[in-house]
Amino acid sequence: MSATPSQESVEQTKQQIRTLINEIAELSRSDISAEEYYPAVLKRIVDALAAVGGALWLLDDEGKLKLSYQINVNQNLLEADSEDAAKHARLLSRLFMRGQSELIPAHSMLGEDQNEGNPSQYLLCVSPLSTGKQTTGLVEVFQRADSAPSVQRGYLRFLEQMASLIGDWLKGANLQKVSDRQIMWQKADHFARLVHDNLELRDTAFTIANEGRQLIGCDRVSVGIMKGRRCRIVAISGQDTIEHRSNIVSALNALSTRVVSAGHSLWYDGSVEDLPPQLEEAIEHYVDLSHGRSIAVLPIRRPEKVVEGDVHSKEQVQREDLSDREIIGALIVEQIESQVPPDALRSRCDLVYEHAA
Repeated sequence: MSATPSQESVEQTKQQIRTLINEIAELSRSDISAEEYYPAVLKRIVDALAAVGGALWLLDDEGKLKLSYQINVNQNLLEADSEDAAKHARLLSRLFMRGQSELIPAHSMLGEDQNEGNPSQYLLCVSPLSTGKQTTGLVEVFQRADSAPSVQRGYLRFLEQMASLIGDWLKGANLQKVSDRQIMWQKADHFARLVHDNLELRDTAFTIANEGRQLIGCDRVSVGIMKGRRCRIVAISGQDTIEHRSNIVSALNALSTRVVSAGHSLWYDGSVEDLPPQLEEAIEHYVDLSHGRSIAVLPIRRPEKVVEGDVHSKEQVQREDLSDREIIGALIVEQIESQVPPDALRSRCDLVYEHAA
C-alpha cells in the first residue's frame, strides 16, 4: 500500500530535520570562525524547529551576557532603553544563573515586582551553553505559543541536544584561543628581543618593519623618521633598500608627513568620509599606487623614561597626555590581501608601536 500524502509530508519533514541535525553536528566539529558558525548553526536550529526566531547569548570579557547573533528577534527586546528589553535581560540572567533548560510562556512576568520575564507573544525555549564545568551562555528560541505541552517539551529536548553541540564547539574555540594567545606572546617576546638588540637606528627600523609585519600578520609595515617637519620613510618590510625617487615612496612620505603634522593616528578602511581634505587627498593618492585595502599610520611619540622602582614617576607617565610628547617618526601598517580582524589588528599594532617607540 502506498503512503498517503500526509504520511509522505511527515516523512519529508523528519528527513529535513535529520539533515539539519547532521549539518549542525558537522559544523560543531569544524574549526570555522565564530562569525561563520553562529549564523549557520542558529539558522539550522530555527529551521529545524520551524520557529519564529532565535538568539545566541555569550559571556563577554566582563562576565555579562552579550548578544552574539540573532534571527528575527523583536527590536523591542534589543533596544538599550526599552523596558521590555530590560525585563528580558533580567530573565536571561536568572536562567543563566540556574543553568537549566526552561520554557517561558508568552507574556509571563516573574519576580516580586514583576520586573523580569518574557514580554513577547512567543514561547521562549532557553537552554544553557556549557564548555564543561562552566556555563558560558544561552541559546534561545522564539516559538509559537499555541502548541501542546508535549510538543513544547519536545522543543526543549531538541534544543538541549543542540546546545550540547554548540558547547563542544565553544570548548574547542576557547582552547584554540588559548593556544593562539600563547603563540602570539612567544612571537611578541621574540620581536621585543630583536628590536632592543641593536642601537643602530637604520638596522632597528628594518627589524621593526620586517619582524613587525610577521607579528601583526599584515602585508606591509613601513617605518618613518622625522627629519625636521617632514617624515621620511627609512624601512619597508621585504625591501633591503628604499628608492626615495619612486612614486610610491614619495606618496608614502607625503602621507606620513601629513598624518604626523595632524598629530593623530589614521585608520583607513576604504572610506575617507570623515577625513580632512589634506589627509583625504594624500591617502587616496597613496592607495591608487599601493592598492592598500586597510592602512594605519601611527605617529610615534618619544616615550618618557621611568626610573626603575620609582612608582610615582611611573604613575605620572601613565597619567600624561600622549599628545604632549614629541613625534619622532611613524609606523605604517598595510593590509592588501591579508584579513586580520580589526580588534586583533589594533592590539597587535599597539604591541609593535610600543617597542618601536
